[in-house]
Amino acid sequence: MKLHIESATGDPVEVFIAMSLRADVGQGKKKKFGIGFEIYKMQGKAVVDRRIPAPKYENDGGYCVTNSVQFDGEMAPTTPDSPYTLLMTTFDAAIEAGFRLTIWYKHSQGKVTVDKF
Repeated sequence: MKLHIESATGDPVEVFIAMSLRADVGQGKKKKFGIGFEIYKMQGKAVVDRRIPAPKYENDGGYCVTNSVQFDGEMAPTTPDSPYTLLMTTFDAAIEAGFRLTIWYKHSQGKVTVDKF
């Protein structure tokens, strides 16, 4: 997904991102697996192989065996033609799951939007 961070002042924007497993989806309807998300400075391009740069941001604690993970911090603004790339995954490539992504931010500092590729 493409993640756009617009700042009202040019300063970083305080953002809270929560990703949780959807209860109605997942292999065998498990309640927990290794999940996480990473945010890359890749001009909003899709991740197509394992040769990618180190993430600029990631959920707190990295991949965890749980039903939800979060990021709470400041994020540098992006430009309209260079959004971040947001990658949400299970730790095990053989396991597929549905996720719910929620983003909160301080409206007085700017705007945060997400687009599909």
